[in-house]
Amino acid sequence: MNKTQEIITSREQVTPEWLSNTLALADIRATVKTLEVTPIVAGYYGSSSRLVVTYEEDDDALPRSFFLKMATEHLSARTKAALSGMYRYEVGFYQQLADRVNISTPRCYAAEITDDHSAFILLLEDAAPLTQPDQLQGLSLDQSKLAIQELAGLHASTWQGNNMEDCDWAVMNSAYANGLAESMVTTHPLFMERFGDQISEQNCDILQCIVNKITSYWSYLLSCKNQASTHCDFRADNMLFGRRNGALAMIAIDWVGTLSGTGRDLGHFIGTSLLPGHRRVHEIELLELYHSTLIAQGVADFSLSECIDDYRINLIYPIFVVVTSAASVDLDQRGMKLFLSMFDRSCQAIKDSNAMDVITEL
Repeated sequence: MNKTQEIITSREQVTPEWLSNTLALADIRATVKTLEVTPIVAGYYGSSSRLVVTYEEDDDALPRSFFLKMATEHLSARTKAALSGMYRYEVGFYQQLADRVNISTPRCYAAEITDDHSAFILLLEDAAPLTQPDQLQGLSLDQSKLAIQELAGLHASTWQGNNMEDCDWAVMNSAYANGLAESMVTTHPLFMERFGDQISEQNCDILQCIVNKITSYWSYLLSCKNQASTHCDFRADNMLFGRRNGALAMIAIDWVGTLSGTGRDLGHFIGTSLLPGHRRVHEIELLELYHSTLIAQGVADFSLSECIDDYRINLIYPIFVVVTSAASVDLDQRGMKLFLSMFDRSCQAIKDSNAMDVITEL
């Protein structure tokens, strides 16, 4: 079977025969008898479904459900994703990095992408009964601690590019970084036109300062000492939590990461995934836990003070994500609330931690 024949972009193409052939890529030789496809997410760039199956074979060891992620049916969005490398990053992570890093991820049965990077499939373990938390409600302290330790495991296992020597697709260069910086300059007016009347004057001033510093910020991410594999969207909506073997468990999903400064994961997570009062109380505790976990897993050249200052600088990152994303994509009511909460929480974290002191020095 040709690889490109296996890569689909429509739920109507998910048939028992297609799934049987795709499972063969993972050396699961079984014939799917019945298949139920339930849509989970139909986003701007991709769609996800849960697949519930029965087999011709009577084998209790065979998985009975899967999580399928694939590219959107919309050609224009697929073209944009191909140009940005969005699909390539996630497929590359499952193809090359998932088994090398110390962070919990779903088992991957198939990860394939077309040669032009405009369509892909990921066939993953169904992580149920783990469930997605509501980022608007904020994570608990126990959830936050587990996420921070998982994040430190990812960073420590790829510190300074370790385990990533053959991952050329994940290396962010200056041209790409400059393009990201320019995207914020371009989308800033659109963002203000759409959301400006819902943002305080003080937060507008913070945003303008960040826009003025955005090129320096991306240069910093390229040159800072703590280079490692980053998730790049590490926040509550991209995590699954639940109980396994009597203990709290977490799985990280929706990988779009590159080799770059690790602080952007840290700033994005702490800045957006905790309610402000909760974050204010536990911010230093979480940073200390992240740092001590790095050290315990072999990182020796990164002090706690460096870690805290790096976090403060990287509170820029969630604001960058919100401005460059929310200015142009279609948002439902929850999406509007989510983006505004991420923006407001990040601005509040900047104020609480006096992050402008280090941001203005970039």
